[in-house]
Amino acid sequence: MKTLPRILLLDDDDGIALLCLRMLQGTQLSMITSGTVAQALWLMSVQPFDLAICDIGLPDGDGLDFLARFKALCPAAPAIVITASRDPENERLAAQLGVKHFLRKPFRMEDFTSAVRESLPSGRP
Repeated sequence: MKTLPRILLLDDDDGIALLCLRMLQGTQLSMITSGTVAQALWLMSVQPFDLAICDIGLPDGDGLDFLARFKALCPAAPAIVITASRDPENERLAAQLGVKHFLRKPFRMEDFTSAVRESLPSGRP
């Protein structure tokens, strides 16, 4: 039995999390959301993920620090950054972590779904 690709979405804005879930509704993906770094780290300890989607500014830590830990545990798994930050240094640091898609909020649905599709090995959704 083939398992669905699992996505971990780390964003403390419930509205953004809901929007991302809706944009991928109807796809053959499994998305789990987290609002804190601590919760996301726990989720990673109990199951593997095929993709991480992460905000930078989080209430209990920095999203780029989280992505460094994610990449250490899942080196082959891609990551997408979604952020309201306009600091070009964040984009540079994300690129050093292997992040190919850096989306600034508010982002377009087409850009988000395209980034997810390009990040997953099977080209889903």
